[in-house]
Amino acid sequence: MRIRALADFYYSQAAALHHLASAAKLLTLPDLCKIATFKSVAPGIEHAVLSGVTGLRCGPIRANVLRVDPAVRKLSCCDVRSAEMQERLKEPDCYAVSGGFFLFSEAPILEPSKRTDPVGLLVTDGVVINPPLFNRGSLLDYGMWGGKCVVKVMEMSMEYWTFTVEGCDKPTKRTVAWHNPPNGPPGDVTSTFNRAYGLRSPAPPKNHVALTVVGTKLISISHSALDIPLAGAVIICPEFTASCPCNLSWEGPSPIISAMAGGPMLNPVIDKSSEEFALTAPPVTFSQDETFDQNLLPRMACGVTPSGAVIFLAVDGRDMSAPGVTLHILGDLMRALGCESSVNMDGGSSKRAIIGGKVVDTTSEGVVGGSENGASNVRPLKSAIIFEMR
Repeated sequence: MRIRALADFYYSQAAALHHLASAAKLLTLPDLCKIATFKSVAPGIEHAVLSGVTGLRCGPIRANVLRVDPAVRKLSCCDVRSAEMQERLKEPDCYAVSGGFFLFSEAPILEPSKRTDPVGLLVTDGVVINPPLFNRGSLLDYGMWGGKCVVKVMEMSMEYWTFTVEGCDKPTKRTVAWHNPPNGPPGDVTSTFNRAYGLRSPAPPKNHVALTVVGTKLISISHSALDIPLAGAVIICPEFTASCPCNLSWEGPSPIISAMAGGPMLNPVIDKSSEEFALTAPPVTFSQDETFDQNLLPRMACGVTPSGAVIFLAVDGRDMSAPGVTLHILGDLMRALGCESSVNMDGGSSKRAIIGGKVVDTTSEGVVGGSENGASNVRPLKSAIIFEMR
């Protein structure tokens, strides 16, 4: 990870300096966004390309922008690792972008988790695949409310989420009241602890139990402290018994049709620590970032405008002709595109923009000298946001 970060830094800064020295004209970010021309590519979807050299020490920026009308298109957040979903992304009616983080560089990844599993909140067609075990900026599609489509970009945490244990003799429900309380589980309530808290949970108080939970699986129950799973949590709650492992079902404080966690929020402010990018919390490329947001990288972001349009921005990077941007510059770009709130999604080699089943951005797993983009060095997507007709 350190070698890759160092290579990214020197490569991207060299590319930026090269273009800044030779550019005939330097653009501000608002000017770069103003000259972009949006064209309709399908009902409810417009596409534009940002291209120009800026004076922000990031050199040339090349990015694809998709502006989506959520009243026409629902935002289906999906796990796309199956062969069927990989083929779906290639269909001529498919319009999509890459999604949230997944387990990749972390070690060790212990069962039941496995490499490429999604990290954080994931809701597909109203079904909670992963609860928000990390307090992260997320894209939330609530569907139609009062004749209006409600889509938000905001932080979502475990507080007020309810789980039902399906392996009990009688229905057992618990609602989370506290998340990562620094002084341990307070009182007779339910608390959750993830890897941003530490490697091991506190011990449960009297008449309470500690649960090891990964996604919708209850792995174990104990009256003692437990190791916190990499992409899961330890839940401390009033005592009950169940046969483990068993399934859990989750529901949020209000119904969500579709949701995908990313992080951190880009505006109004970037605060990685408040979104639990810390210690060994995945992805470790963010939680253990020693570059302090200095690297220019491929980035992916989504945001919402005051009019309700949803903006998706895929910024090319690791390319001498387009080295990428920092998180802070990504946030400035989203503001320049009119977003009042926006969030970073998974970028790097996973960044992708798909129009009519075709990838329109430049994507590579390694740095390249020009715009070559062979199919052999493109990482398959693990999650995606697909824009489907309502």
